Amino acid sequence: MKRPVPTSTSIVLLILFGILLAILGQRLDGFLGGMAQGAGVGFVLVGAWSFGAMWRHGQDRDEPTWLPSRDER
Repeated sequence: MKRPVPTSTSIVLLILFGILLAILGQRLDGFLGGMAQGAGVGFVLVGAWSFGAMWRHGQDRDEPTWLPSRDER
């Protein structure tokens, strides 16, 4: 069963939503502002990780991406 891969549009929207929350958090004061900033940074980080995972694993290849050394010792 093939696992679903997020599209690049959804990842960009996630990052933009995170940036918007971080900016909104700067405008708010107190605990709510800090919570919005933290959530915004978290969304940006998850979006960046998802983009990297999609870029790395999004290609359908038959060969593995990494193999241990086959040196005969």
